[in-house]
Formats: sequence, C-alpha cells, structure tokens
Amino acid sequence: AMLVRRAKAFKIQHPSVDKARQTLYDFLESRIDPETKAMLEEAWQKVDEQLLRAAVERCDQYGYQTQLANECRMLLKRVIRINEESVKAYDTLETEHMRACLGAADAITMTTDYIEHFRWLFSQPKENSSKNNFVLPLDATIPLELFASKFKSKTLFSKPINKCTHSKNANGSKPRKNSLVKNS
Repeated sequence: AMLVRRAKAFKIQHPSVDKARQTLYDFLESRIDPETKAMLEEAWQKVDEQLLRAAVERCDQYGYQTQLANECRMLLKRVIRINEESVKAYDTLETEHMRACLGAADAITMTTDYIEHFRWLFSQPKENSSKNNFVLPLDATIPLELFASKFKSKTLFSKPINKCTHSKNANGSKPRKNSLVKNS
C-alpha cells in the first residue's frame, strides 16, 4: 500500500505499479462486509442523500477506502450541493439557476421535491411564464412579497399583494418555510 501511494505521489506509470494498485484495490474490496457493500450499492442506485450519508458514515466508521465508497463520498458531496442550490433556486425562481439545478440532478438521475417542482415549472405552456420568472401555483407556500419586487406592477395573479399568504397544512398550521405543496 505504501509503494502504491508513493507511485501515485510521484505519478509513476508502469505495468508493475498498475498490477500492485489492482491487487491493493482487490484486497480492499474483499475486506468490506456484505451489509456495508449492499448499503453503498443501494445508495449509489437511489441517489438519496440520507442513504448516501448513512453508507458513507458506516464506511468512515470502519475505515473502508474502496472505489465504491469513494465514489459514494463524491456523489454525496454533489447531492448536498444540488440540494443547497435547489433551495436557493426555489427561493429566487431564477430561470438559469433552476435549469442548472435540473441539469445537475438529471446528470446523476437525482430527484427531489424541488427538482420535480422545477420540472413541472418548465413543462408549463409559455403563456404561464415570462422570460426570467415563473408564475407560481396559487397554493404556493412561499411569501408572495418575495416575488413582488420582480414585477413592475407589484401584482401577482392579477391581484395586488397586500400581505403574506400561506397555504395551510391538513391540521391547520402554517407549513415549514420552503416546503413544497404537492399538486394532486
């Protein structure tokens, strides 16, 4: 393992180094327990943040440095970044930001409520959208004042914006900030 690390550090390319590297990878892959390997494979397939986080934490706990574990670590970082940017894009409703989030999520076959909402927005007929902004569904759970500054007439849905409107949950309470309302 030490020789493989040194060869990597000095960028040495030789068939004997490649063979040693492959032998090391095979040994590390055989060392991982089947349950952890199954967790990693499931997380990789589903591209879900919680599954990835649990699988990566388990690998870190046992010190697994397999290729699949490293790929899951990188995928987790990417999923976290896409989720963070999706929240920002949902708050601002900037077209290019939403398209970037949608493209990044599609590249790794990831889906979340935000990504599905962006997909829904882009699937609407053109008369429902302007060049840079989208009209939200009437049951949007974000304060409408956030979007009033984007419109010159300070109106949305042909009604003046006087106060913050929220939809209600089934129990009558306000929804969490940035929660998405599923359309039936």
